[in-house]
Amino acid sequence: MLPSSCTSRMNPALCFFPQNLQKYIKTPLFILNSAYDSWQIPDTVIPFAGRVDFQKNCKTDFTKCSSDQQKMLRDFGAELVSALPKLYSPPQRGMFINSCFMHCQTDHVFSWSSPLVLLNNKTIAKAFGDWFFERDVSRETVQIQDLPQNCHPPRQPAQEQGH
Repeated sequence: MLPSSCTSRMNPALCFFPQNLQKYIKTPLFILNSAYDSWQIPDTVIPFAGRVDFQKNCKTDFTKCSSDQQKMLRDFGAELVSALPKLYSPPQRGMFINSCFMHCQTDHVFSWSSPLVLLNNKTIAKAFGDWFFERDVSRETVQIQDLPQNCHPPRQPAQEQGH
């Protein structure tokens, strides 16, 4: 089911990867992602032997990561950004790439319109709406910080949550 426009130009297995496939997608495409995916990094990037240390000492305060862990995080974010489409080609592309240590930002109400998740003073909802309704010709919002950011709202004590 991969497009022949891709498989005829490269090894079909490479067409599974978004950085190769996206240029052959004909419909409008908005990419929403973090440069620091909170599922992918601890579950697939951190070597198995270092996962407990990462979860215990580093995950909540990235400045406490070892220099090797910080380098891995920086390299991961830079590699993701380098794989993104360049110069809005084709012009129906839009994106919102932030540095939140988060996975699946569209299924969290707080991240969709949160002031904790802003790029160029826009929430995800505003950036997507501006792209979808063609209100903003820039169409791209990418900002990667040196290390991941904690963009989750502070947890409320159980009695304040109504539990």
